[in-house]
Amino acid sequence: MNQTTSHDVAERIKQEHDILRDKLRRLHAVLAMREMNAEELRELLAEFQIALGVHFLNEEESEGFFESVTNHSPRLANQAGQLCIEHAALLRKAAELCRFAAAGCPSMAWWRELNSRCHEFSRQLMHHESEESQLLQQAYQDDLGDGGD
Repeated sequence: MNQTTSHDVAERIKQEHDILRDKLRRLHAVLAMREMNAEELRELLAEFQIALGVHFLNEEESEGFFESVTNHSPRLANQAGQLCIEHAALLRKAAELCRFAAAGCPSMAWWRELNSRCHEFSRQLMHHESEESQLLQQAYQDDLGDGGD
């Protein structure tokens, strides 16, 4: 992985992570409001689910994040594989959130449960993103270690 390619891939992934975090902030802002707007919440969840799927595809595609990292540092292939497996689980959880939001009858109990589920999902996604960042840092450390002075 040359530095330009690795930097470009890393920058693209960082931008996508920022977009996802912004969508989560908007979602949590709606959840935090005392006034229930279930339709807005459903739309935000559906929009987030689509963006998450596109992001994960971008990371997994040919010449994407995982391929760049593993081509450069084959020793990281197992970690990258585990993160890809997590993508499928996170997408299932995002779909479950959308189904729960769509099937629910807006009540305070429904709102609280959805809020709880969204916060737990956000925690899991942020942990996943942190692991991806660590994977990228390990690949860059290889660059620094192999680079010679």
